[in-house]
Amino acid sequence: LRLYKDNTGSVKQDVVSNYEQQNSTTPEVLESVLDKVKVIFPAREYGLILWSHGTGWLPEDYYENSNQYGVQFPDPYAHMVKSFGYEDGVEMDIKDLSNAIPYHLSFIIFDCCLMGGIEVAYEIKDKCDYIVASPAEILATGFPYDKVAEPLFEKKANLEEVCERYYDFYNSQSGVYRSATIALYNTAKLDALASVCRTIFSANRDKLPTLPVKNIQGYFRLNKHWFYDLEDFVSQFASQEELTQFNSALSQVVTTKFSTPIFLDLTISSYSGISTYVPSNGSTYLDDYYQGYKWNTATQMIK
Repeated sequence: LRLYKDNTGSVKQDVVSNYEQQNSTTPEVLESVLDKVKVIFPAREYGLILWSHGTGWLPEDYYENSNQYGVQFPDPYAHMVKSFGYEDGVEMDIKDLSNAIPYHLSFIIFDCCLMGGIEVAYEIKDKCDYIVASPAEILATGFPYDKVAEPLFEKKANLEEVCERYYDFYNSQSGVYRSATIALYNTAKLDALASVCRTIFSANRDKLPTLPVKNIQGYFRLNKHWFYDLEDFVSQFASQEELTQFNSALSQVVTTKFSTPIFLDLTISSYSGISTYVPSNGSTYLDDYYQGYKWNTATQMIK
């Protein structure tokens, strides 16, 4: 649909395109829709909002069926969260997502859970200038579009304001509904961060496989332990000099970040705005899969 105002200021709605029954989470469909957008609506720049379920960098089907891997805890908040690209049992891997985007975008906003990870950001960094995402889950209400549409449609999308309005919306709620993490990433600075991390990981390689994780800020609930705070992770083993270099590089990537003190039943006491996998609390299967990501190729966290 196309939504617009006519010359009198009345809101109008036009049908731009009709689609036959299809699975919208396939890379082929995503690419064809984006190609059609560019043909029908030529513009100076393009942004993409992905509204869906999300499971970060994890392999397809792993998060929802992790009981096969020893995670067997019912989620009391399952009705409140939406946990990318899931339709009729099919998910889209973030490598496929990156390959499906046919041209450069000004921004990508993930209105879906757990997509604010360094693995996701680095995998799609060459497809957009900025990314807005949440390292933790997103409540099923999602983004408050009545509040974030205005800054999105300024002459230059004001993504900092989008993040702040998202946070303000949830921070004004009460009880468990006061739950939000959100951040803005500058993709042009990710290579510099990767270079710093590669040096730190190399110097501390013997510590990574056995690193205790109980003191590292997690962004997961139950036993789905695949998302930890990147800065808190690095601080567990880096020297003060290394940590200073890391934080300097990270601050260039994560330019805006907001978090409520608690997300559902998860306390957020350390918040850098971006998550990471921690191999010492993973598995051989996940380690092997992780090595296929561009972030790991660049940093050699897992060798």
